[in-house]
Amino acid sequence: MNLWTAVEGENGTVALYNKASNKYMHFESGNRAVTLTDEATYYEAVLTDHHAAGKALAFRFGTWYLNFSESQNGFCAYDASTYSQNETKDTNQYAFYHVKKAEVSTTSTVTRATAITAGKKYMLVGGDSKSSTYQAVTAQTHAGSKVNSVLTGAEIAGLDLSDLSNEVTVSNEYLWTVKAGSTEGTVALYNEAAGKYLNFAEGARPVTLGDEPTEFALAQTDHHVAGIAAAFHLNNYYLNYSDSQNGFCAYDASTYSQNETKDTNQYALYEVKSGVTPTPTPDPDPSEGDAKATLLFCSDFQTGTEVSPYQSVSDVPESLTSVMTNISKAIYDDGVTKIDRVLAVGDYTAYTGRYNYDADATIGIQAFKNIIQNRWTDTDQFLFIQGNHDQANYPFDEGANEYEDSIVYCINTTYNSSEMGGFPWMQGSTGSEAQVKKAAQKLGDYLEGCITAGETRPIFIMVHLPLHFSGRTSSLYGNGDNLYSSYLFDVINTAAEDLDIVYLYGHNHSKGWDNYIGGSRVFKRPGDTILIPDLTKKSGSTTDSYTKEELNFTYMNAGYIGYFHDATAADELTATVCRIYDDKLVLSRYSEDGLIDIGSVGKNNTRYNDSAMIPATELTQATASPVQIDLNQVAVPSVTLKAASGKVGEKVALKATVKHIKAASYKWSIEDPAIADLTAEENTADVFCKKAGSTNVKVTVTDTDGNTTVGQAVLEVSYDQTAGASAKIQDADGNGVTTAGKNERMILKGALSGIPEVVSYKWSVSDPELAELEDADSAETAVTFKGKGEVTVTLLVTYKDAQGQQQTVTADTKVTVSEIPTYKRAAEMEPGKSYLIIGSSGKALNAEISPVGGVACIAGTEMQTADLGNAGDVIKGEYSALLWTIEKDANGQYTLYNKAAKKYLSLSASERNVNLTDTPVKLSVEKGALSNGSGFCVAFYNGTMYLNHSKSKQAYCGYSGETVTNANNQFAIYELVGGEAVKTTYTVTFNSWGGSAVAAQTVEKGAKVTEPSAPTLEGYTFAGWYTDEACTTQWNFATGVVDRNLELYAKWNEIEVPEPVIDTAELQKLVDEMDRVDLEKYEKDAAYDAFVAALQNAKAVLTDPESEQAVAEAKAALTEAYANLKLIEMPEPEPTPEPEPTPEPTPTPGKDDKTPGTDKNDKTSGTDKNDKTSGTGKDNKNPGKGTTTTTPAKDSSKVVPTGDSTEGMMVVLCMMAAAAGVIVIRKKSAEK
Repeated sequence: MNLWTAVEGENGTVALYNKASNKYMHFESGNRAVTLTDEATYYEAVLTDHHAAGKALAFRFGTWYLNFSESQNGFCAYDASTYSQNETKDTNQYAFYHVKKAEVSTTSTVTRATAITAGKKYMLVGGDSKSSTYQAVTAQTHAGSKVNSVLTGAEIAGLDLSDLSNEVTVSNEYLWTVKAGSTEGTVALYNEAAGKYLNFAEGARPVTLGDEPTEFALAQTDHHVAGIAAAFHLNNYYLNYSDSQNGFCAYDASTYSQNETKDTNQYALYEVKSGVTPTPTPDPDPSEGDAKATLLFCSDFQTGTEVSPYQSVSDVPESLTSVMTNISKAIYDDGVTKIDRVLAVGDYTAYTGRYNYDADATIGIQAFKNIIQNRWTDTDQFLFIQGNHDQANYPFDEGANEYEDSIVYCINTTYNSSEMGGFPWMQGSTGSEAQVKKAAQKLGDYLEGCITAGETRPIFIMVHLPLHFSGRTSSLYGNGDNLYSSYLFDVINTAAEDLDIVYLYGHNHSKGWDNYIGGSRVFKRPGDTILIPDLTKKSGSTTDSYTKEELNFTYMNAGYIGYFHDATAADELTATVCRIYDDKLVLSRYSEDGLIDIGSVGKNNTRYNDSAMIPATELTQATASPVQIDLNQVAVPSVTLKAASGKVGEKVALKATVKHIKAASYKWSIEDPAIADLTAEENTADVFCKKAGSTNVKVTVTDTDGNTTVGQAVLEVSYDQTAGASAKIQDADGNGVTTAGKNERMILKGALSGIPEVVSYKWSVSDPELAELEDADSAETAVTFKGKGEVTVTLLVTYKDAQGQQQTVTADTKVTVSEIPTYKRAAEMEPGKSYLIIGSSGKALNAEISPVGGVACIAGTEMQTADLGNAGDVIKGEYSALLWTIEKDANGQYTLYNKAAKKYLSLSASERNVNLTDTPVKLSVEKGALSNGSGFCVAFYNGTMYLNHSKSKQAYCGYSGETVTNANNQFAIYELVGGEAVKTTYTVTFNSWGGSAVAAQTVEKGAKVTEPSAPTLEGYTFAGWYTDEACTTQWNFATGVVDRNLELYAKWNEIEVPEPVIDTAELQKLVDEMDRVDLEKYEKDAAYDAFVAALQNAKAVLTDPESEQAVAEAKAALTEAYANLKLIEMPEPEPTPEPEPTPEPTPTPGKDDKTPGTDKNDKTSGTDKNDKTSGTGKDNKNPGKGTTTTTPAKDSSKVVPTGDSTEGMMVVLCMMAAAAGVIVIRKKSAEK
């Protein structure tokens, strides 16, 4: 009676609901009366400090507060503005108490940490090594002798800082969460028990507790005792243990040049030790006997209020984890001692902005798994699907997961382009019809395969969103949450005629959406009815209509384990256990208190007044747990063909529906081949109607064991008996053909009328140079228009008339083939190609920038002929100015280049402006399926900014916070398939690395590069052009074609200069000659040393002659050194006095005498032209007139060698002999 539920409203408002009386509290402005009503009144809830202690709530409507009045002996409304009062007034405040679901431990076992990680909880132990005092930092303060606010320390029993495995049990009040700061390397310290942050300021010693964090620099260092330590500081001010202040306060460590190495600034870290929940003694197995498998279902593991992103499992609120812990205990205590498989149906987060798939689910999933595996240690099979709160970064399960006992088919809530599709939320407002169709088709194909194969295992389909109609689908909510669920429902309900299917969902755990169908406990079995959104009455993004459908499958919510906001219906949090047996499923739902009804009684949602749409006749009745669902054990093989009809000349498609057969082969036949031709592949066939009449078409299916099953149907073929025989040429869609693009390929057929029986077809073209036919003798033909001009396509049909007479009829069409390009919707985007890019608005992206409302936008070009609803759409026209060339780099980034404008598309990462630039701008691309239409689409974005069609601006600009799920971000792309191609060109540049310049070339896409003349570089030879700077991949001009802008790099080989041949022959001769010199005859002076050194140097030069100059210098040096040697002087004999010479008689000139003297060869005197000593010869350099000198030449015994040792020595000897001869002659003359 005394418990009130705060029901969440819009913009932070709440309504107060009393479950016992099933009434809401009501008061309003201007009236003091407080009443109880069936309708909710929403108040502003103001959180404030209670006048006594703790926190308080105040509820107000304008200036009117819910107030305690002593005079009225109770609670009534009060206009607080009368005395300028508000929520701080004591009589307007309400202390609030929440229901305590379970006892929560107030202590934790902690152990020494080896690292500090943001997001985890730690006990911080600081102290002083001098006094050996070490205490845990608490969230209590006291006044010290000098500091007015000091954090109190707590003594910890069993603390041993020297033991790195030390474990102690402490109060949770001593645990501090280290939260990452806004800048790298900073943290805040938060005490969850106190709900406060640790604060101090630089320049002040007091440490206080507050609601706002202070971000400290974190320093990690070695602890002065053992292990690691952390220190927290603001520049020079550290959190410090002070013996004098008996606790922890701030301290200016710069006073004594201290830092984190100071013992009193260090904190040993103790982290919470993870453990396993003790396993209770199991109860006996259930009475049903041994199950093949036991499954656990649940969903929405999240809090009812937004929380900060989890940094670790310890961040997951205990209020959340305790719910599933208690439910798991209740299940275990009921005898469920084994869980083989867990099916978790989405939403594991509750972060800010959590509705747009942008919260990381990893940590929430891990916390959930820990709970399960702590209870059931052998459970290792988990299936997780994505909810609308969860990022896609977790590897969610998708598609069919087959086990021996069952099949689980997963459809994720995300909107993506994966093969399996998805079932998004807010389907109406995001335009997700195509994506839901895709998911339904994939599921249908799989289920059809199961039926064909005779599948008897139960199939669980996991989808986060429900199928049934609720206020979320309607205009009450406005987003058409599961607007397109009928596509899935139709597929599942049809397949469930042959398969055992259970549909599991979550999602609807707020605002009482599911109250009419059972609130937090929805359960419907085959034969029950369900309301499915009616798309035929869709209005905008929602529908307020539904159709009542009978279920062929089991339909239920898995069980909410986080929170459930309800207006009137039951609000239990539950999980479901499913036991699988050979012939049945047994389903049991559990709350924290144990077994509970699997389905709850339905009530209308008074909050959203859905009773106006959902009558009381649709409210559900309670269904008790456990409930049994019988399984179909007999699968009867069958092959079904539906009867078909067509007209002469038409093609009719047939499909065999095969159930419970593992087909190995299909054999098709037609009873009367004269009525129709048949072509078949697997379970489908095309029948070409040739003759009016009736016949049977049969297909025989053989299974893998050789068993056969036959299906057959009647084919009725007719013709218009009132019309004359005629034929028309049409395309595959039944349209006339008069124009085509060059290179376009078309399928053509003949539309016949008044013809009872076709004998043959004959197609022809007037000019085979312009058009080429395939299958010219068939009912359909393919024609490719190859050249520009006019060509006539003719069809000659030979037929029999009603009297059986053979006749002919001709149809022709003149086709103008032009060079106007033809563009077709692309199913993929390929780099290097050019595309028309058309948004879901129907406007093509052009290269014209115009400001709209202060934002640079692209208005776009209306494409009237584009049909985005057709995935094979074709556009014809001259749109070269709208073509964008797409390029992709090695990192997966794209550029968009408009050749006509010669500009790149630029999208800012931080502003909405769109611009055109001369240089490439990298963009990212997301692929998907077109929402407002069908087929492939892309979205372009930079960071979080998407290229978006703004409805308000009616133009393209940037828009942040959306993805490819937003229809306004989606673009269909069209590639050129026919007509004269808009030529794409690329620039090829040549980097000669400093060699002679080579001109760039403009080359068409797919063309070859013209090989330029080889560049030149002094000292190098050219070795070819390469595609990379390292010159490892050579460009082949003969075969290489251009598909991108290309830079080629010259490779150079250095010219090798041959070693010069140096002539050392003369130096070698000189060295050999000098080696024979008897040095004992020479004085050992400086000239002697210089000679020895010159000789050694000459020998060294001979060993390694560097140059001709070095050889010449060595030769000259040695020659000069030898010339400077001094002979050892010997004592000379006493000179003999010479007698006075007797004058000689004057000789008589001889016949041949040319100069004075008697011998024409006399070289000592006379007139010999070679006489160099005296006389008047031409070469005589000594003056004289034929006289003979008796003075010997200076150093006549030492002559400079010539280089030839033999000649040199001969010259020396001759000169010495000549000198001696003179002396002798003179002596003889004297004697005479």
